Amino acid sequence: MEIAPGEPLRIGVIQALSGKVAAHGCAAGNRDLPHGAGETVLVVDDEALQLDIADRMLRQLGYEVLTVASGEQAVQLLKDAMVDLLVLDMLMEPGGGP
Repeated sequence: MEIAPGEPLRIGVIQALSGKVAAHGCAAGNRDLPHGAGETVLVVDDEALQLDIADRMLRQLGYEVLTVASGEQAVQLLKDAMVDLLVLDMLMEPGGGP
């Protein structure tokens, strides 16, 4: 993954509110939520529970999901894989994960 000099890097931040988002998206099966058409989402988080929740919720909404437990693992994965969206925990320790 390379960013050309002078090109803007856009980072979006989504903050979930405890289990309410997962319950609303997965258990309720809300039809108003955006559904995917097989797009690939990479989720990066050093907490296994968060990875599991995101994985199940996004798959139920029609996305292909890849998960890793550290930024370093994400960089390695992105050398070989294309993703449509990257969702990451902004407060991970360097070298974190299992």
